[in-house]
Amino acid sequence: MRMQGPLALLAVTGVLLGAPAFAANKKDVQALNQAKVSLTQAIETATKQGNGKAIDAEFEVEDGGGQYEIKVLGSDKLMKYKLDANSGQVTEAEEAHFEKFFTRLKPEDLRNARTSLVEAIGIAEQRLGGKAIEAEAERESDHIQYEVKVVKPDGSTDEIEINATNGQVAER
Repeated sequence: MRMQGPLALLAVTGVLLGAPAFAANKKDVQALNQAKVSLTQAIETATKQGNGKAIDAEFEVEDGGGQYEIKVLGSDKLMKYKLDANSGQVTEAEEAHFEKFFTRLKPEDLRNARTSLVEAIGIAEQRLGGKAIEAEAERESDHIQYEVKVVKPDGSTDEIEINATNGQVAER
């Protein structure tokens, strides 16, 4: 029997939504575990450099080594920093395209958020029992929230959403 239309879509959606954790790229997990600098430490370095508030952060493997890419919202511009995951040194700094990032988000909403990206990562790591590999700010109806992806010790990943206004974990 072949399913068609809405029934097939419903079946596929159920399968996809039924698996909250998925395996991360093995090479990325290994590099993250070997990194001497955490995502939160990289964010702290970038926010000092950019004199602003971090709104997006991720770990990536490039040219065989781990690095972090952090976007920092300053008073008048959005900066993108790349940091070496072993030394914590800024390896690249460039102005990011402000307009592309802020289609639904408003800079003043992010500046007024009571919970920082670093605090949201701490909540996520504690709640999910792993290391953050990616975090970003996004608009959710009437408020800003952070979506944080955490790699667990078994290599699987899970995501959690933290309300930027009150630091509470969002219900799924």
